[in-house]
Amino acid sequence: MRRINEIYLVVAVTCLLLAACGGGTAARWNGGMYEGDVIVDGVRPTDAKPEKFKLVTGKTKRTVSMDAGNKYLGNCEIAIDDKYSAGITDDARFAFEEKSAVCNGVTVHAGDLTLEKEKGTISATVVDPNGRSYTIKINGIQK
Repeated sequence: MRRINEIYLVVAVTCLLLAACGGGTAARWNGGMYEGDVIVDGVRPTDAKPEKFKLVTGKTKRTVSMDAGNKYLGNCEIAIDDKYSAGITDDARFAFEEKSAVCNGVTVHAGDLTLEKEKGTISATVVDPNGRSYTIKINGIQK
């Protein structure tokens, strides 16, 4: 019985330490902020400023909220399709719901969010109002 109590104590202390140090990836989905370079059709624009995004857990859906000040993907929320996700606490690739958002006038037709430790990468195929299709990638670091 004493051995079981010691194991519970070690587990409880470990959980508290993890929570104090950021708590793994689950904490990201409660407003985790990312900022990073944008790449459009494989090229980093010379005038590009870092794009920002936040991960949000709502009552029924998880989303990526794009900062209103972003030049390429801004002022929108992109819903995550959870049926392919590995779980809320895992580093994984999360697919976007098809045609889930209009961001700064472009429609997101496909894409995903990849989480790996403190990195968050958005890859999206978008179509502008003129029908031009292109890819946008944002390589973010958690802030």
